[in-house]
Amino acid sequence: MILIFVLILALFSMEYFSITLPKDNNITTHNTKYDVPISPTIKSIPIEQVKKEFKEEVQNTSLSFTGLLLEDKFEEALALYVEDNDVVKKRHIENYLAVLSKKNPKLALQYMQMFLEEEANAKIVKLMAETYIKEGDFENAIGLMIQAKDDYVSEEEDKRLSTKLRDLAVKNIDSYLSKKQYTQLQAFLEQMIDYDDSEGFYKMRLAELYMQLEKDEETREVLNTLEYDETYALKAKNLLDSLDEDDEEYEYAIALQQYGSHFVVNVFLDGREFRLMLDTGASFTLLDEAKVSSLDVVKENLVLQTAGNNISAKLANIRTMEIGEIKLSNFKVTVASFPRKTIDGLLGMNFFKRFKFFIDQEKSILYLDRK
Repeated sequence: MILIFVLILALFSMEYFSITLPKDNNITTHNTKYDVPISPTIKSIPIEQVKKEFKEEVQNTSLSFTGLLLEDKFEEALALYVEDNDVVKKRHIENYLAVLSKKNPKLALQYMQMFLEEEANAKIVKLMAETYIKEGDFENAIGLMIQAKDDYVSEEEDKRLSTKLRDLAVKNIDSYLSKKQYTQLQAFLEQMIDYDDSEGFYKMRLAELYMQLEKDEETREVLNTLEYDETYALKAKNLLDSLDEDDEEYEYAIALQQYGSHFVVNVFLDGREFRLMLDTGASFTLLDEAKVSSLDVVKENLVLQTAGNNISAKLANIRTMEIGEIKLSNFKVTVASFPRKTIDGLLGMNFFKRFKFFIDQEKSILYLDRK
C-alpha cells in the first residue's frame, strides 16, 4: 500500500516537472547536478494501472473484514471496526447481527452485548430488545426499553417507548401469572414502581397480586398510594371497600362456576333453570331469546347499548326468580340474541342493586346481603 502511494506521488512529481525517462534503453543517463547514473531498467508505470491496483487493495481489505463476519469471527471483526470506526464496517456488523438473530438468537445476543460495550447504538439496542422478546425474555427486553427511554431524543419517541414498555410489562406479568411465579412477579412490579413511582398501573397490579395472595395489610398500603391517581383512584377505593367487606358477615353465600375469566351462577326463572354470567356492567339481566319460549312481554323494540353495538331486545316480566336461598317476584329481564355455548344470558345490575354484594374470585363465591 505504501509503495503504491509513493509511486503515485512520484508519477505526479514527474508530470509536474516534465521529467521523462529516455526511450532508448541502451543509453545511460547521468544526473547533471550529482552525476548519478539512472538505471535504464526502471520504467514508468501508467497512472491508470496504479489506480486499479489501489482500488483492488481497498477491495481486498474490505473483503477481509466481511470475510471474518462470514466465518463467524465476530470478535476479530469487531476489533477491526473499533480501530478505525468505519461507517461501512458498522453497517456490515449491524446487518450481520440482524441475520444472526434469526439463525442463532442466543449467540446474536452475546455479540450484541459485546458491541454495546464498545459504543452506544440505538439500532442494536432495538434489535437486541426484539430478539429478547422473540425468546420470551421480557424482563431483559424491558431493561433495554428503559435504557432507550432514558436516552430519548423527542417527546414523540418517549411516548412511543412508554407504550411499548407497558405492552412488554403486561406480557411479562401474564407470563409470571401463568407460571404462578408470584415471588418473581412481586419483585418485578416493585422494580417498576421504583423506576417510575408516578405510574399507577404497576401499583394497581401489585395491589391485585397482594390481594390474590391474601396479604391484606400490604394490599391496603399500596391502594392508599392511589387515592389521588386520576386513572386508578376509583378502582383502588372499591378494592379497599371490598377488603373491609371481607370481614363482614353476609346473609347469603352462593357458589359460582368459572367461565373463562368470568363467573356463572344457576338461576331459576319461573321454575326453569338458566346459567347466567355475572355482569355488573349490564343494566338489565339478559336472556338469550333462543333459550326461552313464552314470556310476559311488557315492551317491544327495546334498544340495548353494548360495547360492540346497539341490539334490538324485548322487556319481559318474570313472576318468580330464585338464586340460592334468595327469592324475588316480578323481576324484569331483557330478551335478545345471546349466542354463547352453555351460557343462557347475563345477570345484570337490576339484580345486584338490591343487595350489598362481594365477589370472592379466589373462592368463586358470591356474597349477598339485602339492603
